Amino acid sequence: MFSFVTPYGNVTFIMKRLRVVVADDNDTIRSAIVVLLCNRFQVVGAVCDGEELVQAASCLLPDVVVSDILMPRMDGLTARNKLIALRRAVPFVFVSTLEKEVVQFPLNDPPVGLVYKGDIADYLINAMVAVLSGRLYLSPHYRE
Repeated sequence: MFSFVTPYGNVTFIMKRLRVVVADDNDTIRSAIVVLLCNRFQVVGAVCDGEELVQAASCLLPDVVVSDILMPRMDGLTARNKLIALRRAVPFVFVSTLEKEVVQFPLNDPPVGLVYKGDIADYLINAMVAVLSGRLYLSPHYRE
């Protein structure tokens, strides 16, 4: 929220912060992602596996999800597909340490991004902006 003075009086704008759910089975990485995002986004949930991700995204209705691909109980790709089936489709940014030859994910709607975990600090925000704009995003690690 911010205010400024105009010739017609004070005007106050309330800017909605986009809602994010974060999913990663590694506590350190999950916490680092939350800290990285909390200044620009409203982190409404942080979970440690795909089953919790489906539940959280169904209830909390995020604008975007940041998820690890490989997680216990249910991987991030399966969680995304379940949300699509439940008509809770939302843009996803996947984070991973998998090599580009191993990573295969559907490029259909909603838009997806893929960021190498070693590059999260440099490229996660760019990926989120891209998928929220309806575009595919691959961090440099996956483009080469």
